[in-house]
Amino acid sequence: CLRGVVVSVPVCLVIALVAAWVISSRNIRFIDGVRTALKKLAKGETNVKLKRSRNSELDEISIAIEELDKELQKNAMSRRAWLSSISHDLNTPASAIKMMVDGMGDGVFPLDETSIEELRRESDTLNERIGKVIDFSSMQADSTPVIDEVPVAVLENCIVNSLPFLKDGTRHVVFEHVSDNVKCDVVLMTRACMELIKNAFEYGEDESSVTLRVGEDSCGCFVCVENKGSIPKDIEDESFLEPWIRGDWSRTRGGSGLGLPIVCTVARLHGGAVDLENVEGGIAMATIRW
Repeated sequence: CLRGVVVSVPVCLVIALVAAWVISSRNIRFIDGVRTALKKLAKGETNVKLKRSRNSELDEISIAIEELDKELQKNAMSRRAWLSSISHDLNTPASAIKMMVDGMGDGVFPLDETSIEELRRESDTLNERIGKVIDFSSMQADSTPVIDEVPVAVLENCIVNSLPFLKDGTRHVVFEHVSDNVKCDVVLMTRACMELIKNAFEYGEDESSVTLRVGEDSCGCFVCVENKGSIPKDIEDESFLEPWIRGDWSRTRGGSGLGLPIVCTVARLHGGAVDLENVEGGIAMATIRW
């Protein structure tokens, strides 16, 4: 037994050292590959690939880095699209204003009530789009919502006072209270409801059928806007919720394309999500649940 121990111990040590050297060398090569891949990503390079290993845990790291690469490429494309779209959307009313002012100065356009009203309309459009850009940017800056127990009636009053066409009675929304109170940041949720209501009136088939349902149930708090119409198929693509991306169905309608992204950001800040769906009876329904 003693002879066997004396012989086997050195052999086991040699085998252990060789195995440790092989495993450590492989891990070092993998770590070097990870370091190189991260350096490439930091420099803005794309299409980073890592060799697969026999270790499933190491493979998960490789997959995570490749997914990060894809996400960075997607974000880079979004940034380029944002810059292009925002330049176009803000330049359109600005160019119209400049053209009208120059035309009035040259006598091409008469300085009458019609021209002034058109100038005011383009100015309001530009101001609204700039306001949406500012609001969306501030929401993206990791702002923390102030969530309180808010009476539903207070949220309703904030929504009405924030939408001129509701305040002056030009248009009407049916408010349905499912509960007396709801937990939310009243400022952020008011803005989200405003965007949903404006979308309902702009794209709905019947302006008299817009309903806002607010409350709390066993699943949590929710805000639901219903209107006569349908949700287009391209809205099923998550990219539709990206800023300034408005499917083919709305390209001729104008707008900044920031309405739904603002709604989704408000939902995310509340720890919730947005659900858009068509229900029976030709009703389009948008729900924020948190």
